[in-house]
Amino acid sequence: MLNRHIRVHTGDRPYTCTNCVTPKGFQTQGNLNRHLEKVHGIAPAIRSRQGGKYTCPRLPCDFSSSYAQSVERHVMRIHENKYFHCRFCKAHYAYHHLCRSHEIEIHGAVRERQRRRQREEKQTKTYPCSVPGCALIFQSTHRLYRYLKRSRHIRMLRGN
Repeated sequence: MLNRHIRVHTGDRPYTCTNCVTPKGFQTQGNLNRHLEKVHGIAPAIRSRQGGKYTCPRLPCDFSSSYAQSVERHVMRIHENKYFHCRFCKAHYAYHHLCRSHEIEIHGAVRERQRRRQREEKQTKTYPCSVPGCALIFQSTHRLYRYLKRSRHIRMLRGN
């Protein structure tokens, strides 16, 4: 309640309409819902009085669920034909996690990026041992610390 009042003074409008050509912001979710219904004819998923379920706002559709997110996903997939598209081929999925799994398994998207980043880090960053007379160089601070701890160099550095 206080956060909503603070927005009056700060002018913050965190709820935006993605259907408008020029994104329009609103201070409350209720104001955005009212705008969506009046301007775009999109009613939010509403809770019916029978059993406390959320129902699809698109008439004559009778889809309902115990979860508002399920109704929103239903509206996106069935009424608005919105899917998550693969960045590398024409495959599309109803759920984001399935699309990402496809990109990783079929196209190796994330793995290749991780390998490239690891190769670049190995080539650019090195961590030499700071104990006098020790010429060892490590590729990560973790490995350097582990070496120092196991070799008792930490005691030498501290003067014990």
